[in-house]
Amino acid sequence: MKILEAAQEYLARKARKKHPVGWFDSHRRWYPSIIEHQNCCSDIRGPSAKYPYSYITHCRTAQHVANLYGVEERHLKEAVYVWTRYDAEIAKKILAVVIMSERSGAPLSTARIKTIARKVTESEADLTPTRD
Repeated sequence: MKILEAAQEYLARKARKKHPVGWFDSHRRWYPSIIEHQNCCSDIRGPSAKYPYSYITHCRTAQHVANLYGVEERHLKEAVYVWTRYDAEIAKKILAVVIMSERSGAPLSTARIKTIARKVTESEADLTPTRD
C-alpha cells in the first residue's frame, strides 16, 4: 500500500533515520533535488545564512511526504496514528478498512478509527488458536 510506504517514510524522516534527497551549497544551505521538490515547497522561504535548513525542515513534514507519495495528508496522519500503535499486520488490515470506508464518502474521526482497530484486533484474537 502506498499509504504505508508514506507513513514509514514520514516516521523515518521525523526520527532522522532517513533524509530528504537534496544538496548543500558552499554556504551550507540545503536545497531539495528536482525529485524531492513538490508544489508545497513553493510556499517555503528559501534558505539563508540565518535559516539554512528551511527546505530540509519542510521536507520532513507530513504535508510534504504526502505530496511526495501522492496521498492525502489526512490519510497519511491516520496511517501514522495506526502504524505507531499496532502490530504491522494488524495495522495493514485496519488501514485497508479505513481506506475502504473513506472511499465510500464517510470521513473518519480518530474515535471511529479506534473503533475499527478494536474490531480488527478482536477478530484477530478470535482467530488465534488456544491451547486446551
